[in-house]
Amino acid sequence: MVIFDEFTAITYSGSIGTKGMVDIVQIDGGDVTIQGTVKTGSISFTTAPSATLSLNNTSIINESITTTGNKIHTLAISNDLTTGASGSGSVGSDSNYLKTVQFNGVDSKITIDSKDFFSSITTKTK
Repeated sequence: MVIFDEFTAITYSGSIGTKGMVDIVQIDGGDVTIQGTVKTGSISFTTAPSATLSLNNTSIINESITTTGNKIHTLAISNDLTTGASGSGSVGSDSNYLKTVQFNGVDSKITIDSKDFFSSITTKTK
């Protein structure tokens, strides 16, 4: 498990899970930007205030993206993202939607293999 629990914005320049998938990446503070590749079982937003996780490289979330709040957490991608690669899991839930999956890159792509998707998709490209 990797936990980001600083309430100030953090930029992590490395990759997570590329030498062996990490079970959970947990956001328990402010905004987090990860520059490298992320391969994880799940993303868990557990912080009460709104927060954004920005993935700047190709990433895989094998199971689920969960949030403890309704429409307050954002997942921003600047490259390709695959969710639910295991064939199970979900993005958000019927009671706690992920605020949005935001495309920041011109060629961002999401592959949704999750059985349930409770979120919107927005673009922030120019």
